[in-house]
Amino acid sequence: MLKSRGIFQTTTQGHDPKFNGLAERYIGIIKGRTTAYLTHASLPLRFWYWGALQSAYVYRSRVLEAPFPRGCPTFGNRVLVRCIDGEKKSFKPKCEEGIFLSWDSGTVQGAYVAVQNKSTSGGMTIVRVQHPYLGQIRSLRHGR
Repeated sequence: MLKSRGIFQTTTQGHDPKFNGLAERYIGIIKGRTTAYLTHASLPLRFWYWGALQSAYVYRSRVLEAPFPRGCPTFGNRVLVRCIDGEKKSFKPKCEEGIFLSWDSGTVQGAYVAVQNKSTSGGMTIVRVQHPYLGQIRSLRHGR
């Protein structure tokens, strides 16, 4: 059946990257962009997963020619996240500051943001921001 369709079956050596060059090239692109994201944002290595996720999302968007809106946040940008409890009570904060990690490809206009964990000092909590609350993300410039 393969010969009738013009397909030639081949096998490759196991664990040899040169036989899978195209996939290895794409992995190299994602790793390079992730390293640049972490370095630019001065974030520790524990954020590697989120940087790689954002790198793959941005690369896929460029290949598909689906550009991001102008001024949208990218990995490492400081953003504001709306606090729903603060809107119900007048003296609670209406928003809190976080670090934008990645767009969420599984949710329409969704994103992941790291916010300071209030219960422990220095800890971060990853928050998934979904469509009705996409308005809760506003990009802030670093250091301003």
